[in-house]
Amino acid sequence: MMATNKDAAHLADVLAGVVRRAVVDAHCYESRLPHLLVCADPEYGFTSYSGPFRSRLAAEVVAQHERRGSGPDSRLIFYAAPLYPPLDLAALARLRTDRRADADSAPAKATRLGIQRCCPWTAFSHRSEGRCGLL
Repeated sequence: MMATNKDAAHLADVLAGVVRRAVVDAHCYESRLPHLLVCADPEYGFTSYSGPFRSRLAAEVVAQHERRGSGPDSRLIFYAAPLYPPLDLAALARLRTDRRADADSAPAKATRLGIQRCCPWTAFSHRSEGRCGLL
């Protein structure tokens, strides 16, 4: 059964909706995180940080106040940056171990370049002599 242009257009609309929703969800999550106020001076290469502030809105209010206070000729750049929670390194190590075990048990396939094993967590294959090194 061949897909028509109408089917392809519908699929593109559905995919665009999914991507749009993911971007909105990520933005909403990020805006609720604590934020830092970053002040960058591109002329001299200095950067300073203030905060953390309770939300993006609170940091943006202070950034706006600082922009007005620095004057119209100022080259300073003020912006709010999210402050993400600390990375759980133990969980990341467990994930890496689990994924390597999955890759080692994946079936190998022969190609003209040699034996390759498909990584279940990536979109490419690599030589089986070593792991791909991404994780």
